[in-house]
Amino acid sequence: MDEYLELYREVSPLVKLIQDTLKHLNLPYSCNLILSTLILLQMGISFRDITMLTGYTKSTVSACLNLLDKISMVSKVKRGRKYVYQTKVDLPEILLLKQKAMLATEIEPLRSKIDSIISEQKVRSEISERLIKLSSKLKTLSTHLHQLITAYEEHTSRQ
Repeated sequence: MDEYLELYREVSPLVKLIQDTLKHLNLPYSCNLILSTLILLQMGISFRDITMLTGYTKSTVSACLNLLDKISMVSKVKRGRKYVYQTKVDLPEILLLKQKAMLATEIEPLRSKIDSIISEQKVRSEISERLIKLSSKLKTLSTHLHQLITAYEEHTSRQ
């Protein structure tokens, strides 16, 4: 356990960054912290160690691990006489999910709304020109993100 505590102290400043990245999954804060911990430590951790690292009660940890298992984020693996929990996803996959969510919920709806305003000609011509430029930039961003996502998915499917 001491090795986990030492390692956890070293990576704990990164937990907040990972948690921010995971927000789009709409997980409870406790589940988000447990998943972030597992991602950062990159090793199987026992149930008992998770409760000690996070400070959560057994019931909270159990509920979170069950939820994370249900959505295929963690797995329970037998190691010797104990079971350990580890992530089924890594940080690049989490970032990919975030990019997909951002495309679907933010970038593409915004671009669609801007295009709708332009086509309905509800704005003056100078504003319309700015909106057309903005729409073009959003389209370029969307295209690049789609290409990155596709390239990553193709790369991981070959491995």
